[in-house]
Amino acid sequence: MHRHGAATRSATREAAKLRMRPEYAGLALVILANLIAGCVLTQTTDGTPLEPDAVKEIVIGESTRADVTRLLGTPDEIVYSN
Repeated sequence: MHRHGAATRSATREAAKLRMRPEYAGLALVILANLIAGCVLTQTTDGTPLEPDAVKEIVIGESTRADVTRLLGTPDEIVYSN
C-alpha cells in the first residue's frame, strides 16, 4: 500500500509541472483569438453595384467623364490620394 501512495504523489507532481501558469493562460487565449480571427475573409461593396452592360460601353481614352457619369451615375464618394 505504501508503494501505491508514492506512485500517486509522483503522478500528482508530474501533472503540476504540466499545468499552465495562470499568467500565461491569458496570453495563450489572446494568441488563439488572433489566430482564429486572422482566418476570416470578408468582401464588401460600398454603394450601388455597377451594371456590367454599362461598364462594357466605356472606352478607355475615348469616353469622357460625362459619358461615364451618364452610364454609371454620380459617385457616392470621391477619394483623393497622392
